[in-house]
Amino acid sequence: LRFTADRAFAARRRDVEAAVTGEIRLGGRFSAPEVRGSLRVDQGVLYIDELYRQFLIVGLELDDPDLASIVDTSLVAVRPLLAASANPFLSNLRISNLQVAVANESWLRSRDMDVEVSGNINVSFDRRDEDLRMIGALNVERGTYTLYYPPLQSRRFQVRQGVIDFPGTPGIDPSLSITAAYRARANGEPLDVLAVVTGTLQN
Repeated sequence: LRFTADRAFAARRRDVEAAVTGEIRLGGRFSAPEVRGSLRVDQGVLYIDELYRQFLIVGLELDDPDLASIVDTSLVAVRPLLAASANPFLSNLRISNLQVAVANESWLRSRDMDVEVSGNINVSFDRRDEDLRMIGALNVERGTYTLYYPPLQSRRFQVRQGVIDFPGTPGIDPSLSITAAYRARANGEPLDVLAVVTGTLQN
């Protein structure tokens, strides 16, 4: 089967929104389906804080009575990529070598960061193992980074450059390298204060 999309809403969730154009092909067998193709994200938002909340509960069984005694699990609004299913078509679905081009007007947003990105990513996903892997890099085009410090003060930095690298490790945990600047004054002269954001999404 071949599916084509023209600025179709592929996702509208708490953690991601995306309108895409491109083509995907579904092959294999009903009990072992495989998806390939290429898509362009025409417009999208990845909400980093929502993703981080998902990382915080990775490995926890929400029906565990010990967990239920300290956490109201009905308030945990986290959905997996695909809902659990006994249907072999869904439970064995694989995405192989899906080429994703991220166009301008695509954003990474969090409490601290709001940056526009573009680039190319290769996506693979094995539903049986819940194994998601992404390889590629996104260039930071523009945006802001807000630095908070005591007592209850903040400064908004303008992003100058950056790269978000997806090394192919399981899950969504890219490496960040972003430089932003805040224009201040010292002794009457302009002074650029730089903020360098590094590490990974989890750290």
